[in-house]
Amino acid sequence: MPNRPTLVRASATERRLTLPICGGERLLRKLRILAMIAALPAFVACGYIGTDGSSGAESAGASISTVASTNYEAGAATPTAPQKVASDAGVATPTAPQKVASDAGVASAVVAPLPGDTSPSIASTGLVNSLDTIANDMRLRNDLVLRGYENMKVGWYVGPGYVNMGNKPRTSNTGQWFKDAYPEWVNDNPLRAILPWLVLFDGVGHASTNTRVHFRNMKAFYKSKRTGQWVSWGSSPGVSGHPTPKSYLMNGSIPEDKRVNSDGSVELKPPTDSSLAWHGWWSLGRVSIDPADIDAVFLTVQARLVADNPSLPDDRSAARLLIQIGADYYIDTNTSWTVPTPGVGVSRAKLITNDWQAFSFTTFSDVGIQEPGGGITEAAFRANPPPLD
Repeated sequence: MPNRPTLVRASATERRLTLPICGGERLLRKLRILAMIAALPAFVACGYIGTDGSSGAESAGASISTVASTNYEAGAATPTAPQKVASDAGVATPTAPQKVASDAGVASAVVAPLPGDTSPSIASTGLVNSLDTIANDMRLRNDLVLRGYENMKVGWYVGPGYVNMGNKPRTSNTGQWFKDAYPEWVNDNPLRAILPWLVLFDGVGHASTNTRVHFRNMKAFYKSKRTGQWVSWGSSPGVSGHPTPKSYLMNGSIPEDKRVNSDGSVELKPPTDSSLAWHGWWSLGRVSIDPADIDAVFLTVQARLVADNPSLPDDRSAARLLIQIGADYYIDTNTSWTVPTPGVGVSRAKLITNDWQAFSFTTFSDVGIQEPGGGITEAAFRANPPPLD
């Protein structure tokens, strides 16, 4: 993922496509990790790693109060978020505003959340996604506090969405932390492959044991500079991945627990170990791109909560599960990175409900945080959107 340095996070399927790793390369990885440790201050400044250098374990007796999403304005004081408390129906309910520490450690002024989605309803359009939903997936803060990251105040841990390399797939358009830690990798050589991914987190207060997440329709598009039209990189009916430690969000040896439906959609059981998240990809692996033709990138997936065992009590109302979606650039479809994988960007973490929702990442140039960024304006996106479903 782009905002949580992750070394060669290939799935089992993807690893079969990568080059063999010899002993010397394993040593090189270890040296790279040491270099990352030396660069911790830069990661902290960018919000990738907490001031304690790790994600931290779940704190005992943590409150189920959770931070709501708020509008983020670049250059403004860090937004604050009204707390959300789980209601009896399992829906997060806003309560009194809570101040969030800014980068300087000073609580900032309250910023009111954006109004709800004003796009036409699913019932009237037949669409799950909407333009407002897409913009808010990059504009707003995370819906809930992510369990295991309670002490984090900035970065993807709290949102909003980040645009990293955006529409400029070259290592010279990475964050300053990457340039400082890996100067030998920084150049203008175009990167020629992309891998869309997603992460399933549990929020503070998650207590469901009989719930799965139903995923479908993971899609990736780019807007062509040459034609001005949106072009599909592909569509995946389902996803695959593995549980991975929250402390580093890389690798994983625990098999995922999923059911594949006849339409290719997937019903995934979240990890029962609260120290783990689930990190997955679409089924197409890395796909080739034309780096000179990318004006913007748009990724989307749909998800909802379903009961795991119908013969047991339905406890979906106790679920606090969230999705982030993003993508990474690669040198090509066969070569894995030996340094933290350069990211296109990442969306905020949004709460999954019993109804189908779309979770989207977009390379906006004026929505979310640019790190360093590259994309199109929200107005241009709304004037010429990609196909929605």
